[in-house]
Amino acid sequence: MHSHAVLLRLPAPLWLFCLSLGIAVVQWWPSLPSIIWLGAGWGLCLFACLLLQTRSCRLRAAGKRGDGKYVRRRLLRFVLDSIVAEWLPVFSLLVLCLLSGALYSAWRAQLRLADILDRQWENRAVTIRVKVTGLPRDLVNGWAFESHILPDKYISGLPSRVLLRWFTGTRGGPYTKPQRPLDGLPDVRPGQVWQMTIKLKRHRTPRNFHGFDYDAYLFASGIRASGSVSGAPRLLWDEPWRQWGTAIERLRFDLRRTLNQVLHGKRYGPVMIALVMGDQNGINQDDWKIFNLTGITHLVSISGSHITMLAALGSLGVFRLWRRLRLQGKWLAERKPAHIAAAASGLVVAGTYSLLAGWGIPAQRTFVMLAILWISVTFRIQTKGMTLLMLAGLLILVIDPWAVLSIGFCLSFAAIAGLMLWGVRGEQCLSVSTAWWQRLAQSVARAATLQLFMSVALLPLLVGLFHQYAFVSPIVNAFAIPIIGGLVTPLALLLAVLCASGVWPQASLWLAGFTHRLLQGVIDAADVLARQDWAAAVFPAPPTHWVVAGMMGLVIFALPKGFPVRVFGLMLLIPVLVYRAPRPLPGDWFMTALDVGQGAAVLVQTRHHTVLFDTGVRHSHDNDSGSRVVVPYLQALGISVIDELIISHSDLDHAGGAGSVLQQVQVRHAYTPFALNFYLEKEQQALQRDLQIKDPQAMFDLCQRGVAFAYDGVRFEFIHPWPVQGLPAKADNDHSCVLRIDGRYHSALLTGDIGASVEKELVTARPGLLAVDVVMMPHHGSASSSSRMLVEAAQPLVAFAQAGYLNRYGHPAATVMARWRDTSRLAMDTIQTGAIQLRSTAEGLWVNSARAATRRYWDGF
Repeated sequence: MHSHAVLLRLPAPLWLFCLSLGIAVVQWWPSLPSIIWLGAGWGLCLFACLLLQTRSCRLRAAGKRGDGKYVRRRLLRFVLDSIVAEWLPVFSLLVLCLLSGALYSAWRAQLRLADILDRQWENRAVTIRVKVTGLPRDLVNGWAFESHILPDKYISGLPSRVLLRWFTGTRGGPYTKPQRPLDGLPDVRPGQVWQMTIKLKRHRTPRNFHGFDYDAYLFASGIRASGSVSGAPRLLWDEPWRQWGTAIERLRFDLRRTLNQVLHGKRYGPVMIALVMGDQNGINQDDWKIFNLTGITHLVSISGSHITMLAALGSLGVFRLWRRLRLQGKWLAERKPAHIAAAASGLVVAGTYSLLAGWGIPAQRTFVMLAILWISVTFRIQTKGMTLLMLAGLLILVIDPWAVLSIGFCLSFAAIAGLMLWGVRGEQCLSVSTAWWQRLAQSVARAATLQLFMSVALLPLLVGLFHQYAFVSPIVNAFAIPIIGGLVTPLALLLAVLCASGVWPQASLWLAGFTHRLLQGVIDAADVLARQDWAAAVFPAPPTHWVVAGMMGLVIFALPKGFPVRVFGLMLLIPVLVYRAPRPLPGDWFMTALDVGQGAAVLVQTRHHTVLFDTGVRHSHDNDSGSRVVVPYLQALGISVIDELIISHSDLDHAGGAGSVLQQVQVRHAYTPFALNFYLEKEQQALQRDLQIKDPQAMFDLCQRGVAFAYDGVRFEFIHPWPVQGLPAKADNDHSCVLRIDGRYHSALLTGDIGASVEKELVTARPGLLAVDVVMMPHHGSASSSSRMLVEAAQPLVAFAQAGYLNRYGHPAATVMARWRDTSRLAMDTIQTGAIQLRSTAEGLWVNSARAATRRYWDGF
């Protein structure tokens, strides 16, 4: 017997799963092993596999001959020989499949890591030729686009694929909406080759616990650096049709431009464009909130259902025509069976739409499954549903090993697996009714039950990924799926065909208006439901093992009726739904220094209360750390109330997210060294929007030296600034709130942006007051702060600084970091560590960081 014989005896989904698991698991390794060592392990496993196969063949042959020695062996030896003959060969083959997938994935990873930006070119202007390869994204005052850097014999050490931003209009400030330049944007299209002066950076985006890992997203996309364009770029030539990938992007660009002309001024025009070609960049953030709260995000993006529906329509049309057409006096069905031609046409339609949609994960999965189905129909190969799903997953991972990092990969395959489980259950309850109204009622009931089942089936995964679940989702999907999937999407594609062909412009305008009204009706109805208090619920981020247990519980529950432990499956859902993040004991405190880039935000938790010190930075009119980092982190911890909000001073890198926090989280009380209500009114006028505070009864006071409060055995005291007369409209760095925290076992000092002069005052006034265990480095580790007097007075165990990668201020200064390292046991900054967690308990001071907890092999490259 040979190894391939045992492989064929194994269930196909099992060894396909092991190959896929081997490819996927590499993406969670903190570092890559040497390909040589991994290859050596694979070779040893192959040798062991062949050796066990040989031994198995001999034992089986002895058993078939009835060899007396084999028959009369002792029971233990007989069991061991049975294991060697039956189980070890199977196990060795599964391990070989696992190592084969890991070896392939590690090889691909090494190739991608080699494509790196050399440190000598980082944040340095370089003039180079670049080719636009991706669909440019409109930034109103500029473009963002993926580019391929063409080789240059004088410059080496640049990655091949980069993400560039080219601003041509006035950038304005963080409160100013971007304005379109009077002379318009430069004509940037896929396939163009430009000579540009660019500044590139390696990817080092903020990393927080329970947050989106943008570094992983960019690495999975193959984008190895990002940068900005300066000067006056010069267009060299245009070659859109030289490479098929660029040619497809050029076609998508032309189609988007044509659709924008027809849909100009329509509220949900960007949603229609997303349905046609997968370009979601124009969708408003408020619309995304509606889609997330109602669970219809999958409908406004290219999903497998859209592609399958179009493939089915194409197959049905060809099937009907094929049986009615002749060629040279002979029916086409006689030349080639109609079902084979229909399957092929459906595959062509699916492939065309998948490419038009940008070849995302759901599109890849659907196309691969349809391709396997076409092969099965053409060559009459019977394929089980689970084998089809596993084979599709394997092929996608072979093409793109980093696809497993995509949320769409998990949701797409989980949804298909849920549909397969439903199909198994549905086979047991089929009934035949003669009356049309009975058949209609049964169809509606089955559709409603299916929708409810899918909503529950994805519950653990949705809670684990998004920390939110839309209870209104089954209701909204009940009318949104047939209208958007069955009407809006086909009509939008018909509109795209009319626009691309240029025929019948009046029909295009009428069709655009009609389709938009249909879509608007669905979204308006979803908006009404999304505004209900019970529409969605926020859940704390459960541990991964509870999410996996919940998914397994649903699989058990979906087993056929009569299975003995089906109810136990539902019990496995309970931990996901009732999980609560750990809180400190009385007298203990937890602290998290969030990674908000060049800004500050520190969360302090006691047993039953929460204190937030600063709210991060405002980046632009629609982007601030409060909504992007602080609020999602609070939701992931299950925190809905902030007892004390402290804003150290009025600079935008500390107060920039205050408005978003006050809008989305109930804040009971606030301390600031300036008039908070005046600041919020001024921000409201600058942003030209209404700021509706979630708790209008919230009160605020000035933080002043001597003001103190206590929660759960932890004392909080302001030691700066000194009391002032009146109510300041704003507060500068030296008037920052400085907060001392004293727990049962450890103390901490949060310093804001005070300078060396204030530090000297504090040390002189009460020298022992600054001796603490944890210190927030003043002013992000600036060279004008963290004087030797403060450092020696504090003598902390841990000192940390919050700063952004390659920030223009040079924070934290190298001399300051060296000073803190000399006097503390651990000096950290969020650039290197991401968010920092500290826990003060009786066992000691526990320290963790986001990058250490979720380290991946591409970190540092």
